[in-house]
Amino acid sequence: MNPKLEYIFGQESRGDSARERAVTSGRTFVRGQDHLSLDRTEAKGRRLTAAEALDAYGLDLLEEALDYGSAILRAPTRGAPTCRWARRGGPCARPRLERV
Repeated sequence: MNPKLEYIFGQESRGDSARERAVTSGRTFVRGQDHLSLDRTEAKGRRLTAAEALDAYGLDLLEEALDYGSAILRAPTRGAPTCRWARRGGPCARPRLERV
């Protein structure tokens, strides 16, 4: 039994590795534009299963989110206004592919 994995993924999770514990965990996390936190009803953002959060951000960041209430993401994701701007031809817009 690993107390760190139990702390991060909950007592109901099972397994010896972080991945096994994440897959069996009932916990969900929420990713905002620049942070990750444990899911709360009032939270806004993309909800991730424990396994998705582990794959995307790693064990240390999940632990930080639990320790401090949220963890700052090192490379913020692009928000909806930025994506709309890019689709309309902003400098980071991808070139459109032509149909042949």
